Amino acid sequence: MAAGAFVPHADIYGFAKGTARGIAPHAHLAFYKAVQDGVDVVSISLGGDSRPFYKDAIAIGAFSAIQKGVFVSCAAGNNGPDHYTLLNDAPWLLTVGVSTLDRAIRANPKFGNGQTFFGEFLFQWKDFKETPLPLVFPGKDGDFIKAQCEELTTKEISGKVVLCESALGSDMVLEGEVVLTMDGAAMIFMNGERNAYALMAGRHVLPAAHVSFADGNKIKAYINPTKNPTATIPFKGTVLRDTAASVVAVFSSRGPSLQSPGILKPDIITRPGDPGRLALE
Repeated sequence: MAAGAFVPHADIYGFAKGTARGIAPHAHLAFYKAVQDGVDVVSISLGGDSRPFYKDAIAIGAFSAIQKGVFVSCAAGNNGPDHYTLLNDAPWLLTVGVSTLDRAIRANPKFGNGQTFFGEFLFQWKDFKETPLPLVFPGKDGDFIKAQCEELTTKEISGKVVLCESALGSDMVLEGEVVLTMDGAAMIFMNGERNAYALMAGRHVLPAAHVSFADGNKIKAYINPTKNPTATIPFKGTVLRDTAASVVAVFSSRGPSLQSPGILKPDIITRPGDPGRLALE
């Protein structure tokens, strides 16, 4: 698996089924003590803090390798989405970012005004009826704590679909546990502005859907002036060749280079199925 072996029938709790593989089909692992052993390509998925090239061990080692005709590819890092978060930014390296996968496990919330938005959820709740339920946003009056679905009461959310906002470091599963404890029927979890469009098929303890920041704001715009807003969550299962892919993953580090801002990196991003990343095909 680490190199190129195929693993058939891979899935995530029965969803997103496919064949998983490692770096490249039919690849083999080989270990070398030095460049002089004859290696052709070095792929490095390591990195630390950005530092001057003359103090960066990877940059120094790669420079020596490239002088010997060895191609060196390195990971950009997982510190996005802010700018200047790039790792391995020396100009002689091929720096590789990350894209999203081409499949999603859909849970698309539908609202009383007819709007439907893309959402994701790992467990597909078979016994959750698609009958519209009352929809509530606990932070409607500007209560920041309740907007994060903390300090809720049974009276305000019992039997309802609850919209919860994300904050820096929010734990979607824990927020769902609060909603469940207070007898909420389902949860819609919206991203904060920083995470924007990145969706995760989380393992929630109740029927739920994770939606983008933009769509979450549209949901709030529906709730605020509506006397009796309603929502339900139809579960759609695995969607292949998702139209939202491939885009740069929100966690993928961005350039430009902190050490030399004139260096525009990453050079490429890997798409699902490309060599260099785990893929489900």
